[in-house]
Amino acid sequence: MKVEGWNLKRTRRRYPETLFEPNPEVILGYLLSRYVNIYIYQALQNAKASEQSARMVSMKNATDNAEDLIKDLTSNTISFVRTISLRSCWKSPAARPLSQNDTQRCH
Repeated sequence: MKVEGWNLKRTRRRYPETLFEPNPEVILGYLLSRYVNIYIYQALQNAKASEQSARMVSMKNATDNAEDLIKDLTSNTISFVRTISLRSCWKSPAARPLSQNDTQRCH
């Protein structure tokens, strides 16, 4: 077969055909080992992400519970202080009724 400007017989002799691909067993072995390595790495990354997510949720719940506890304790403390101050206003040394000025002072 003649192509314009080329002599195929001469080209074949001058530049022999070269195969660069390895045999199928080598390719399969390489790909299989890469697949297993990537699969294990992905499983480890998923486990680490799950652990971090669980920690974040746990810390969020602890923060919410602490805020609720602070609100409850603050409310209880305020109620207690009000009760104590009202009792001290109602107790008078001479057991006399409170005057108008004393009543305004206690509220």
